[in-house]
Amino acid sequence: VQPTSSEGEGAKDMRSLSGGERSFSTVCFILALWDAMESPFRCLDEFDVFMDMVNRRISMDMMMVVARNQKHKQFIFLTPQNMSKLGIEIKSSKIFWMPDPDRGQGVLPFEPIHNEDEETQE
Repeated sequence: VQPTSSEGEGAKDMRSLSGGERSFSTVCFILALWDAMESPFRCLDEFDVFMDMVNRRISMDMMMVVARNQKHKQFIFLTPQNMSKLGIEIKSSKIFWMPDPDRGQGVLPFEPIHNEDEETQE
């Protein structure tokens, strides 16, 4: 993937890509690897964290096409993003939504640890 710049040239270095562009490029690369290697499982974790909605939709569509064409393999996609707005229709798949973590724990009740050597030196 080489996005065009204002001068009409593509990026020559991956470090010049944005986080979303790097994530999208990584998904494309992994899909190509999956085509070349055999494994009963295909897993991706947080692949779309830096992507915008357009690139998320394109990458999910590409991954779902691969999953539909490779019915003998199990695909596992983990993402903290909400997938309901993408409108992905999956007849032969299951989607599991986990509840959001409880963030209202406040301050953890840790007590200070005193080192015995420090107390004897005082």
